[in-house]
Amino acid sequence: MITARIALVLLVAACGGGASRSTQPPHGGLRNVDDANGCRPTYAEYERRWRIARTREMTELSGAISPEAIEAIVSEEIKTLPDRDELAKLRKIQSLVEPQAPDAPWVVAFDAAERAIAACGEGAHRPAS
Repeated sequence: MITARIALVLLVAACGGGASRSTQPPHGGLRNVDDANGCRPTYAEYERRWRIARTREMTELSGAISPEAIEAIVSEEIKTLPDRDELAKLRKIQSLVEPQAPDAPWVVAFDAAERAIAACGEGAHRPAS
């Protein structure tokens, strides 16, 4: 089980970086995420929920990762939204690793990510405060 969790940690960390992603919403036209109606609050909710789930998951790895390292990883991951394909893969992997209730931290984080993607666009950068 620990091996599966470590694999999930590495997979999610890998999904947070790499090539830039499109911020084009599915119905067309690039969005200015700073001005997008509803983007800031939904992105903030995504960030909060992702931070809760990720921090809890990494903390449960028997103290193998320092709080500073956890914060660095989470801060990097929440700089941009995933795209829908990445999110679907993460949901599938998480369900295989640890089937959870609908109110479990990752389930809630993935739902928040979907709402943020709908409001801001896939791969959107964190809106300016």
